[in-house]
Amino acid sequence: MKKFVCLFLLICLILQCMVLPSAATEPTDATQPAGETQPESSAAFGTTSILNGCRTINGMSPLGGSEKMLQTAQAAFIYETTTETVIYSYNPDLRLYPGSLLKILTAMIAIERCEMDEELTVSMREIPKLPTGALNAGLKNGEVITMLDALHLLILESANDAALVIAEHIAGGQAPFVELMNERLAELGCKNTYATTCTGLDDPAQYTTARDMVKILLTACEYEVFKEIFGAKTYTIPPTNKNENERKVVSGNYLVYELVLPQFHDSRATGGMPSYTSDVAGASIAFTAIQKPNYYNEENHDEGMNLICVSIGGTRTVADNGWKVQYYGSFEEALDLIEFAFSGFQIKELIYEGQALNQFPVANGDHAVIAQPNESYETVMPVGVNMKHLTFRYHAMGGGMQAPIAAGQHISNVEIWYVNSCITEAKLYAMNPVRASGETGVSIQGSGRDDTNMGGILKFLGIACLIILVPLAVYLVYNNVRRYLAMNKRRRRRASRRRSR
Repeated sequence: MKKFVCLFLLICLILQCMVLPSAATEPTDATQPAGETQPESSAAFGTTSILNGCRTINGMSPLGGSEKMLQTAQAAFIYETTTETVIYSYNPDLRLYPGSLLKILTAMIAIERCEMDEELTVSMREIPKLPTGALNAGLKNGEVITMLDALHLLILESANDAALVIAEHIAGGQAPFVELMNERLAELGCKNTYATTCTGLDDPAQYTTARDMVKILLTACEYEVFKEIFGAKTYTIPPTNKNENERKVVSGNYLVYELVLPQFHDSRATGGMPSYTSDVAGASIAFTAIQKPNYYNEENHDEGMNLICVSIGGTRTVADNGWKVQYYGSFEEALDLIEFAFSGFQIKELIYEGQALNQFPVANGDHAVIAQPNESYETVMPVGVNMKHLTFRYHAMGGGMQAPIAAGQHISNVEIWYVNSCITEAKLYAMNPVRASGETGVSIQGSGRDDTNMGGILKFLGIACLIILVPLAVYLVYNNVRRYLAMNKRRRRRASRRRSR
């Protein structure tokens, strides 16, 4: 029996010597969270939101798709400014004639460079060169008006003579002012817009896109005075040195001004600039809209959705007599854009600051790490969509979680997808520190053994012992039975000898 015990102890010692060195080797990368966890992305953070997403004005995959939706427009764009989300786009980067939409850029430059009470003196240097039939306010040679007056004429009535007066006041003429316009376009990143006039009147060399017009209008709306003018229904110009009577200026944007064509009025619209030329540019409109309290839904964001919308190159149709317009090609399609956005989408908080978003196992760590965002993310989502419809794709920094990890350390990025659109990207940070599993905080001298993965070692030893002990037990039982039988046999032989005597 002593021989078997010694043999068993010798086998255990040999197994221990074989296992412990292997436990000291480096562990493999930690297992990533199931489902959509991926190694570190080679693309820069934020790139996916542009190339495959909607959460930037340059997003190429709008949340609501890019299929043709409007009846006649050649390009369209819906942008939600609160969450910086592209809701819808159609031919967003197709170069088209801008028409009077370019006057938005003229107005923005004037606001950036001038005070509103500055006085402008009208000259006839360039006004007489305007094409026959071009809209104008009837400004007179030598008439003095303020910049605020000129801007109301420019935006509300699309007055081309006001545009020329503004250009001459700021730059000395239309040509040098156009240089300022193109410089400003470059600053805005509008690579697909080029100006040759301050009026937007048709010129084969002049072009813009729906996306660029949204960028221009978005910047212009940063100025309160522009928003006030853009949303005004009427404005009164006081008497001047050339006109003794007040002049009432009426907006040509029927989305906000309800007295001319009330069928196009929408209380959600907050401003707009329509454009129409019968030959080249067609019917276009750039406008803003907000989800006002009467359209408020408790599930929506408190401030509602704030839209900047553009429709370019629509077709206007008229009756046979040439007078009655049957389809404007701008206002109808503007209403379609408003209804599409406000009835089909809403703002929801997607993830919030300090949220325990996911738990990652940590290689060589004494426990898992919890990932959290350091800021909240709101986004536009289709009505009825909730978290279960979204896909979370995690990209662990460095390809995996390795101990030690400090609290607050950037450990992962996450992409959140809805169907084929990345609706946001976020950086995630460690909520808790993770020490290497051998870091107990107590210094132990004289031990040359690495105790990492000790749980795995003990498990292995237990299995090894079980494998050895079971056969050993069987052997011992068998051996005892055999010995018992042998002893009985010897007893019978002794008894037989005694009887024979």
